Amino acid sequence: MEIMVKQKPEEKARQHIDKLLEGAGWTIQDYPEFNLGASLGVAVREFPLDSGFTDYLLFLERSAGGVLEAKPEGTTLSGVSGSTASKRLLTSTFKKYDNMFKSVKSIF
Repeated sequence: MEIMVKQKPEEKARQHIDKLLEGAGWTIQDYPEFNLGASLGVAVREFPLDSGFTDYLLFLERSAGGVLEAKPEGTTLSGVSGSTASKRLLTSTFKKYDNMFKSVKSIF
């Protein structure tokens, strides 16, 4: 007998995003056990910021290059861009890593 577990929309979105990122050559890792030397592109899940967590922090050649937020299917960009969460992410710093990385200027 197979047990079906109902996933939240964000969880389903993250699974789909993982597949897309991996298909594009990104290495997906979990915080805090991540290795920026694992590949040229590393996506770290649930990275802590001073204002909370981001779903993915994208590193390109060991430098933070973007933030990716998982949203349920059907969420429009107009519902995300300019939102309080987007502004919070753009002005956030990285807990414990502030002296290592420049502020991220891109949100996907």
